Amino acid sequence: MLAEGGWAWPTGDRRAGPRRTQDAKMAWTHPHGGDGNRVASTCGKREDYVTVPLHRQTAASIADRTEARAHVGVVRQSWAARAGLAAVILFFIIVVLRNAWVSEDAYITFRTVDNWLNGFGLRWDPSERVQTYTHPLWLFVVTPFVAATREVFYTVIVVCAGLSLATALTLCLGVARRLGAAILAVTILSFSSAFVDYSTSGLENPLTDFLLGLFFLVYLQDTTSLRRIFALSLLAALGVLNRMDTAVILLPALCYSWSRHRNLKAAAVVALGAVPFVSWEVFSLLYYGFLFPNTAYAKLNTGISGWALAAQGLVYLRECSLHDPLTTLAIVAGLGTGLRHRDWKLLAIVVGILLHLVYLVCIGGDFMVGRFMTAPLLCATVILSVSTWPSRPRVCLATIVLATAVGLVSGHAPCLTSANYSNQTISASGVADERGFYFQTASLLVSGRYSEIPAHPWAETGRQMRRTNRRLAISQNVGYFGYFAGPGVHVVDYLALCDPLLARLPAMERMAGWRIGHFKRQIPEGYADTVEKGRNAIVDSNLAAYYDKLSILIHNSVLDRGRLIEIWNFNTGKYDHLLRAYVQAPPVVVDLTNPGAGAGARLPRVFDHAGIRIRLPGPSVGRRLSLTISGGDAYALLFCRGSAGIDSQWVFGGSPLARVERKMDVPEAAWRRGYDNIIIYSLEGGQRTLYELTLRPGPISGP
Repeated sequence: MLAEGGWAWPTGDRRAGPRRTQDAKMAWTHPHGGDGNRVASTCGKREDYVTVPLHRQTAASIADRTEARAHVGVVRQSWAARAGLAAVILFFIIVVLRNAWVSEDAYITFRTVDNWLNGFGLRWDPSERVQTYTHPLWLFVVTPFVAATREVFYTVIVVCAGLSLATALTLCLGVARRLGAAILAVTILSFSSAFVDYSTSGLENPLTDFLLGLFFLVYLQDTTSLRRIFALSLLAALGVLNRMDTAVILLPALCYSWSRHRNLKAAAVVALGAVPFVSWEVFSLLYYGFLFPNTAYAKLNTGISGWALAAQGLVYLRECSLHDPLTTLAIVAGLGTGLRHRDWKLLAIVVGILLHLVYLVCIGGDFMVGRFMTAPLLCATVILSVSTWPSRPRVCLATIVLATAVGLVSGHAPCLTSANYSNQTISASGVADERGFYFQTASLLVSGRYSEIPAHPWAETGRQMRRTNRRLAISQNVGYFGYFAGPGVHVVDYLALCDPLLARLPAMERMAGWRIGHFKRQIPEGYADTVEKGRNAIVDSNLAAYYDKLSILIHNSVLDRGRLIEIWNFNTGKYDHLLRAYVQAPPVVVDLTNPGAGAGARLPRVFDHAGIRIRLPGPSVGRRLSLTISGGDAYALLFCRGSAGIDSQWVFGGSPLARVERKMDVPEAAWRRGYDNIIIYSLEGGQRTLYELTLRPGPISGP
């Protein structure tokens, strides 16, 4: 029976945890659990409770009650306190809108949306089924709004801002356990450059953050019902459907919740919640022929070593910390707080954050500073919002002031953004401030200056392309350009994000000089004609045979029997040997015995997609290079020592009817370390001729 005062455990299961017994003075409803007067039942039978005297209550249980009372105070504060919280939320909205912009990468998804709304299906190019977007749920969310307005830029900003506001409200009104924690949470989000930058970027971040907020709101409830497990599984499935790598954050918390049951019924409930994601994967396999988006193959199938990517990933974390110290500080504070509490629920969130950071390092990070830091930031803010730290008002106020100060001194404080904000710098590591890069041509603050927005030159080039009769374009900046060029122009992407064949070829600069997220591919000889004319004109026999099979997947009817067979063949690697034969073709080798005079080499020499390797007699410190080569193409020069790449340099040819002479500086890293061979690849992969190559020790940029 229920006892008066104190805490009680059901005698049938002492692992179920304490429940507050009936007490008129202390009756309350915990926001993360059932009410204090609840009588548990199992199989229809009322459970007996045993009373724990007040003097035997643990410090933790008393703290829990204090936390619950404090949480109720968040929504039952005086009008002045509620006004203060409202002011902070209003400040957040203003900051988000002043920084509102739409990124170039987002328009890759919007081209698919536009094609879908115009009856071409979920395709980048109407003639091919290729999944060029990484966030199916975000595409489905934004499509009806674009369909209603028939406009993208302002529509997407409104949708993104609304989701970001919903995330902030979820944290401060649903998750936070006291007013101070709620204000701290919104303050962190308002001054975090990473969070604000990608609150309205047109990418999936706002929806991911909102789903994470809902997930942890349900997760932190003090109940183990199967209904809660289903809700968590469903929200996790939606999060993964929005972006697959969100799974590394959500999986630990979902596993912990399931472990409270550890039976087949709970597992079945989890499986039921995962239906949206599983359904999408079935659709993706049938419609596109693959389980993963084309962008995953383009960015992970590069031929770059795992160690090199991990080193770049660490550099990415460093760049994010330098650009936005508040985000890093908040994540570290969240991790430390979660570990200090030794609460398994919070520890599961900590594990999710750590797994995400490890994953981020393993894939090399990203070229957009801060983009992949918003999810761990939100998780860390959740931990800070529900913890007992800081409990004293003065400490809480000091923490809010500290967060504000760190955000202001970073140099990229979102609240200080003006219409003149611009940052075109790309760091040596290839990481850039994407909002700063596009703000002057694709932001809400500057939209009144232009008749058409975005006003970026790539967007204008796309608009001009739409007015021509050209039906094929080859480019590496395909977001703005591809969207405004329209469905009538087939866009071949050098970076392979939107091309099913190029995504399965290694990056040209895989040995050295690559930029994360920008892995250029060589265009195979005859591939442009193949795409433009609709018949296989690829010169290399192995690659031509591979494309014949790939063409069945991307062109044939979805339920064609032969296509279904090829889906199995491709996903089990049946044709990988054809790719290897093409990729592993050896380059032409030329020995240059007198590099200073360009003598000793059997030049001119013709080379194809495999390139040409110039071997020097020993490590060279030559700082000037001149070469004469076929015009009409671009060339990647890789400076190597042995089989290890050091750095790369690009050379652009002129008229295709003539050979060109180019003089350039050797990359500093190459001549400082000493290079003994140079590999030259042509971007368009056809037969080219190297006529002359000379190295000189003169000063950089000398005559």
